[in-house]
Order: sequence, then structure tokens, then C-alpha cells
Amino acid sequence: MRTPNEFLYSMNRTVAIADGRAYFTSTTNLFCVDLAPHTNAWSRTGPFSGTPAVANGMVYAISNGMVSAFTTNGVYQRTYQGTNGDTYAGELIVTDDVLIRGG
Repeated sequence: MRTPNEFLYSMNRTVAIADGRAYFTSTTNLFCVDLAPHTNAWSRTGPFSGTPAVANGMVYAISNGMVSAFTTNGVYQRTYQGTNGDTYAGELIVTDDVLIRGG
């Protein structure tokens, strides 16, 4: 069951859309919604922040200061950690071969 605290008005987030699916985060989940039938395709639990990015069959989302990568079908692939103890915050941009984090 979803609670109002999970979707705070001050979260300053939007959605990432690709191939008929929308990807977005709450404070406690990463969601994938199929846009045509308006159904929840999958979700993953975790402390998420910012707006996810999607490209090349992968969804990237910030969780616990690291970037978690999932396939567009919701299968966890790996986590990317910052160097020298850096944590990730801000927004993500994905190109063909680079993942960029905004400040």
C-alpha cells in the first residue's frame, strides 16, 4: 500500500519515458508503468532519490548515494559507486556510452 509520505510534493522529480513505459521514483520505490494499459509493470524497493534515466535497455536510479542499474524489465544488474568516497546526487543523463550525474 502506498502512503502520502512516499510521494512528497517537495521531491522535485519527473519521469523518464522510453518505449511506452514511464520510470519514476518515490522515496521508497523505483516504478515502471506501462503507459498504454496504465498498469504497473514492476517496482523495486529502496531509498531512491532524483529522477531515473533510461537508455539502451537499462534504467539507472540513485539509491543510497550510488547509481543502481536495472534492465527495463526490472532485473537488477549492478551498482556504481563514486570514487574517493563520493556519493551521487542530482539528476542522471545517459548517452550511448556515458552515464553523467548532474549537480
